[in-house]
Order: sequence, then C-alpha cells, then structure tokens
Amino acid sequence: MGWRYLLWGVLLGGCSVIVGQQEPTVVGRPCDSASKCLEGSVCFEGTCRLVDAGVGGGAATAGGAATAGGAATAGGAATAGGAATAGGAATAGGAADAGTPACRTATERTDCPLEQVCEAGRCVLGCRTNADCIANGGVTQTCCTPGSACGPSAAAPLGVCFVPQWFQRQIPLGQTPPARVDGAMTFDTQRGFVVLYSGQTGASRLNDLWEYDGGVGWSNRAAPRPGTGLRYPSMVFDQSRNVTVLYGGADDTNGAANHLTQANHWNGTSWAMPTAENGAIGTGPGRRIQFPMLYDSLRQRVVMLYGTGGENPGACGLPSASCTDVWSLTSTGWTQISVVGATRPAETLFSNSVVYDSRRDRLLLWRPASQSSVETWLFDPTGRTWAQLSGTQVSTDRQKAVLVYDPRRERTLLIGGPTFRESPRYLEVWSLPSAAADWSLENAASRGTGLDPEPTTLPYAVYDSLHGRVVVFTSDSRRHTWVYGGP
Repeated sequence: MGWRYLLWGVLLGGCSVIVGQQEPTVVGRPCDSASKCLEGSVCFEGTCRLVDAGVGGGAATAGGAATAGGAATAGGAATAGGAATAGGAATAGGAADAGTPACRTATERTDCPLEQVCEAGRCVLGCRTNADCIANGGVTQTCCTPGSACGPSAAAPLGVCFVPQWFQRQIPLGQTPPARVDGAMTFDTQRGFVVLYSGQTGASRLNDLWEYDGGVGWSNRAAPRPGTGLRYPSMVFDQSRNVTVLYGGADDTNGAANHLTQANHWNGTSWAMPTAENGAIGTGPGRRIQFPMLYDSLRQRVVMLYGTGGENPGACGLPSASCTDVWSLTSTGWTQISVVGATRPAETLFSNSVVYDSRRDRLLLWRPASQSSVETWLFDPTGRTWAQLSGTQVSTDRQKAVLVYDPRRERTLLIGGPTFRESPRYLEVWSLPSAAADWSLENAASRGTGLDPEPTTLPYAVYDSLHGRVVVFTSDSRRHTWVYGGP
C-alpha cells in the first residue's frame, strides 16, 4: 500500500511497453507501517505527513522528488502518472481542501499529491510538467504544450496529453449525403447527432435532412421540411429546449425571393413552426442569407447576427443589402440586441463566422475584410460592445471558413475556407486559445502529407461535444467525413 507503481507508456512501433518503478509515498497519500514516505515526512494516522510542517529544516531532498509520470511520447501521450484523483483535489476556487497538507516552498512540489503544487504554503490544484493535465469539476486545467489537448478522449485517458489529429471515417458513398453547397449543419447535444440540412446541388435546392451519430454511416431521415429546400440558411441547436433551430435562407439562386422568415424546429422526429415564438411576420430579423447563428449557453438563447438580404435592398432596415444588427431568440420570440457604441465590424458581402466562447463569455467573429485582410472581433454580451482583437491573424485570401469552440481545450478553432476565387484549400486548423490574442496553425506539419483531408472548397464543421472532437463533412463530390481530435 505504501509503494506505488509509476507507469511509463513508451510508444514503440505502435506497442506500449510498461515499466514498473517503485517510489516513496508522497505527502498527503495513504501509508502504513511498511510504507516509505518521502524524506522529511513520516507515516502518521494512515497518511504520510511532514515531520514539522512549515519548518524549512525538514524539507524533502531534491533526490526524493516524485516524478509526474514522465515526458510525453512523440505521439503526444503522457504517462498514466499525471491522472487527477478524486481525493485531495483542490476546490473550484483553487484553495486546498482542509485535509490537504501544508507545503513549504513553491519549488518543493514533493510535499503535495501528484495532482497538486505548492503555492503560498498550501497545496493547490496544478500540474508538475507539460505532459500531464487535470480535469476538475468539469473544467479542464491543462499544462499540456500548445496544440495538444487534455484527456479523457477517444485518443487518451484521463490526465494524459495528446496531440489532435485528423481521422477519416470510411463510409460508403451510399451512406453519405449528396454533394452540396450553402446548406447548414449543427450538433444535437441532447441526442449526440450531427444534423445536416438542405443546400444546393447544381441548380436544385435540396430539401433533405441527414444525421450522423459518429459511427459507420449517415442516416437520411426522409423528413423534408414543409415547403422547398433552402440555400444559405443557418441552423443551431438550442440546448434549453432540445431542438434544432433553422432560420433564413431562400429557395432561389440569388436569394431574392421566398425567404424563410420564421424559425423552424427539428426535434429529431419532425419539423414544427411555433407560432408564439415567431409572432407576426416582420417582427424578427426578416429576410436574411449568409449569416451565422450560435447558442449562448449562459443566457440560454440563440443569437444571430449580420448577414445579407441577397438582392433585397432594405433588408434589416438598411438601404444596402448587408446587415450589422444582432438578435436573440428564446421561446418568447425575437429581441434585437442594441449594440453600445459605434465600434463594430463593418458589413460584408462575404460570410462571417461566429462562435460563443463559453470560457470567457464572449462572441468571437472572424471576417474576411478583403482578399488581403482578415479580422477577428469580440462581442461582450453583457456590455453589448464590440472590440477588435489585435494580434497574429489567420492567413489571408480566405472566405467561408468555419469556427467551432472546443471547450475541453478552451480555444476557438477555424477550419478551412476556400480562396476568394473559390479555389480548394487544405483543411487547415487555426487555433486561438481563450486567453490569447494570436492565431496559430495547428496542423502545419501534416498538411499535404496524406494524413490530412484533401483540399476542398466548402467544408461543413461542428464540434461533437459527446466525443470531444470536430466533425467535418467535405461537401464536394468526394463526400468524405473526417474527425479532428481523436479517432
């Protein structure tokens, strides 16, 4: 009981080699009369305790330091020693539990359990190396290196860092949606399904709905929405009501007629158009295409913003066809959010991408200002103000990219985006951590090696919160399904 085994996982030719190594019991961990506690501590009442907590003369030697499980392997996997345990974890506020022992200096981390470090004389939640990571109270505190993620996931267990990669799903074409452009896709967090609706193929609008559960194939739900298919609609899952909300789009080629101006709901079985929510036609955002929607989990509401009225001058109350307004939708209907101040992103004829950063409670908007310029903007839902984010930006000559927020890694990911001339582009993954101001390219090393998806013009991408990964459908003739993060 007093001896622990530290597991070192070394990736050798795809096989794991486990090596046993005995270590003294760490301060704060259970022990018995046969246990060997770290130098400077003794086994007292079933727990290794400091001989004289707070007295510098009793400090553990450097030679007695407990390792954190070792360095990560080339594949990004760390050893099992970095896994957080239930007992001895610090509280959500970061303070140590009452039973957690005192420690002496910030450098003598051997005084604390493996999932804690010494700060201001007390053991608090933290990582010892950048090879382990901690999950506490549903909020991941990670010490992984930039570009890696903290398990658990399909690629790594709890407390182990791993490097996200692309994995292709081998799905027969007969079990994949038809090729399309300008449709809409979201993730149903209640049922665990990716939901893909409508779009255009050739000169025809598709009025179909497909779902993907992360397994071997897509399912055609054969549940067409009343009316016709749409081009340029937007769709998001409303977690407060467990329905997919569809809005906007038009059923002609140039977006000049037959707009969907009322919200439709898909509950996994059938479509509905709730009268109380929509109210009278003309009381909501009105005719709109090429606009993003997202779900604000803190305020339990759908948010939609910007977009264009197609060839409809006068859309959203402006003399031009482009919009700069912000709206929210709940069960009681649409409400326009009054933006404070004159600072805001300019209207654009190109598709903006927006995501809700739940870690920082903000909306993040990415827009191609021109062929040679891209911008990142932040919207504060509380103060209702916009601010432009300075720092390193995503590479230019890009449009129609997709944003997703990865809550496990606490960062926004930008996926793909063709050039302004609609030329295909590799599915680059750009990353912006919630606490940072600079974008960086995550998959630069594997791009074009055959390990990443082939170049495509218009990917559909969503974050699969059930499995902790991004799901991408390449809507060109190949119709491939990829996942990014873990298999």
